[in-house]
Amino acid sequence: MYKACIFDLDGTLLNTLQDLTNACNFALLEMGFPLKTSEEIKGMIGNGKRKLMERILPKGYQYLHDNVQLYYDSYYGINCMKETKPYQGIKETLTSLKKHGVRLAVFSNKSDSIVQPMIEHYFPGVFDAVLGGDTGLPLKPDPEGLNRMIAELKTDSEDILFIGDSDVDVKTGKNGHTHTCGVLWGYRNEENIQKEEPDYIIGKPEELERIVYAE
Repeated sequence: MYKACIFDLDGTLLNTLQDLTNACNFALLEMGFPLKTSEEIKGMIGNGKRKLMERILPKGYQYLHDNVQLYYDSYYGINCMKETKPYQGIKETLTSLKKHGVRLAVFSNKSDSIVQPMIEHYFPGVFDAVLGGDTGLPLKPDPEGLNRMIAELKTDSEDILFIGDSDVDVKTGKNGHTHTCGVLWGYRNEENIQKEEPDYIIGKPEELERIVYAE
């Protein structure tokens, strides 16, 4: 049985895609650039906000990432929870894990100033530790932030399962010497997740309980 689970946020706990798309398109519209579909945005998420800003800009305009980010931040900071919602089965799974004494944490590349209120809004009192980006620590897949989470959970890395929807998450878990689980309901397909060879891949949140509780 795993003693702790550390979750990615976007595409793992919460479906944030439409709010992210709306924020990106607000910024692009203000800059006079073509808008993006949610499917296009889906493929750009996962490596932090700066990388997302670079990816949404047309080729040759990446040097404007600071400008587009100002518009993005002004919109997303106010509207980040308009259409965002937990994936089906997530709340029930978290409740079960907590009931069985499993320590729970969130580690995301999304800005910490957004992550903290989001977790409090959607999952009040559920998580033992929460850490987002823009805190001075390197972003995933660098393990420095994960190592801080491991220390805060007071749990050995081999007793921890890191759960996320992308190759970046799997690589992060491996860099921090935890076990890893890829999920298929998020923003990346199985091929993307599988290339980092996670210990597990699941298609529904409730499948996580079987893995965590296994002797």
